Amino acid sequence: FASIYLIIICLFLPKYLESIPIIYYSIFGFTFFNSRSFSNQFYDYSDKLINLMKYIFIGLLLGLFLCIYFSFMNYNLFYVAIAVSTGFVVMSSLSIYNSFLIVKGSYTNALLMLFKTFLISLSNAFLIYKLSQFLISVNIDVYLFFVVSLMILFILIYNYLIFSALFFNIHFKKNLD
Repeated sequence: FASIYLIIICLFLPKYLESIPIIYYSIFGFTFFNSRSFSNQFYDYSDKLINLMKYIFIGLLLGLFLCIYFSFMNYNLFYVAIAVSTGFVVMSSLSIYNSFLIVKGSYTNALLMLFKTFLISLSNAFLIYKLSQFLISVNIDVYLFFVVSLMILFILIYNYLIFSALFFNIHFKKNLD
């Protein structure tokens, strides 16, 4: 959705170009948030949903507190995006870390999973940043739509391959050995 938003802003709503950096912060937090699917399945399967609810509650409280704080201090919308992303990252980090700690029984493996998730989220934010820089710098024509479509396809394939490789390694490595 971030890439579609970028295209709409760059092509049809250029007066909102200054809102684009909000996407960089948001995409980082959303990618981190969405990467916790294995953890959610683990908590559901092992009847430990109360733990998941605690992590969600902690992340929501932190995000809400930061949003309220930044709003009362009259910070701009970029800080609110950072606050929301921070809540997502904390919530997801707690969920991922603790589920991998239980499953793998190793602090190193749990921290390594968090590091991998961080790198994937950072690379997504970077790809969106580069896409926005490209969209801002080129003229609008049919060629642009084709190139942007290819870039979006690349980003989607990249995400699919990275997450597939990461979770394939986690789920099936034992069975293949």
